[in-house]
Amino acid sequence: MKAKRITYVPGTASLVSLADGTRLLFEIVPGMLRVRTQGRFSARGKDIWHYRFPFALRERYPAAEEALDIALDSIENCATLEDVEHRLESHAAPRLAVLAVEGAITVDVGDVAPVVPPPQFGQFESGSTRARWLTILLGIIVAVDLIAVVSGLAEYMLLDRMLRGAFVSNAEVAANDTRQAFVALAQTGLFLATAIVFCMWLHRAYRNLPTIGVAEVRFTPAWVVGYFFIPIVNLFRPYQAVKEIYIKSDCAYEPAVAESAPIVGSWWAAWLFYNWFSWRALRISLTAGDNIGDLAAGTVLYVVSDAINILAAILAIAVVRGINWRQEENYRGILAGSA
Repeated sequence: MKAKRITYVPGTASLVSLADGTRLLFEIVPGMLRVRTQGRFSARGKDIWHYRFPFALRERYPAAEEALDIALDSIENCATLEDVEHRLESHAAPRLAVLAVEGAITVDVGDVAPVVPPPQFGQFESGSTRARWLTILLGIIVAVDLIAVVSGLAEYMLLDRMLRGAFVSNAEVAANDTRQAFVALAQTGLFLATAIVFCMWLHRAYRNLPTIGVAEVRFTPAWVVGYFFIPIVNLFRPYQAVKEIYIKSDCAYEPAVAESAPIVGSWWAAWLFYNWFSWRALRISLTAGDNIGDLAAGTVLYVVSDAINILAAILAIAVVRGINWRQEENYRGILAGSA
């Protein structure tokens, strides 16, 4: 059974499927023809072979096209990865050596019209795994915050009994404090884990924009994450970045058309409200001392903040899944359109 070309863009890249199911990406990069394994819309594969040229193939388009054709022709009847490696070394390498000599002497960059290559398939890195873990963590946050709401209401009823002068045993107080401490510890651990995975996912999602055909981006992947840690700026800049990812990841995105992303705006509004109520609750709790009334007021604010965080987490799941789905569909469309 012959190797099957899934996509082919002359002078740029080709995705090939072998009889044993292995997928290979033949890719033109500056100064090199590279071959690596490629999972279906997965993370970066393993480099298995390359040939370096004494000139930049990206700038010498005819030579790049011929180099890619030579490599693909040499594996025409290959069925396994071992066959491919053998054929590339024994058949493609000698012909590429001739091309390298001829190309270095005869091809002049000034004589070749600039060519804008199609999106670089090999640079796309799927965020599906990170999005999946992030969705799971956000789902756990919803469950834990539901427990926190119930626990907070129980604490408020206990404090209300104390305010009305009813008898409350030391055992009840100790059990309440232990339960609340456990819930708070679980929330803190989940928040830290989710924040780390969210930053990892966000960095990859933003970095993928140029690889799916987005010509202009406002920020850098590093700053998209960094904005969360800068006071004042973290009130609006992360929202702008996530909104940009959400809109520009769409296959139908048009730069000239102003677009909105209400789901992103709703998520960000819920997130800001959650932070404000949490901050107010913390301030009251820290200054309440033994004042039962202030402790009760702080408990109410914590219950409200937990309830808002449930909404924020649900909206965040929708945003993450929406962005990931759009990027994967966009990339599938690029591959299908280039076939």
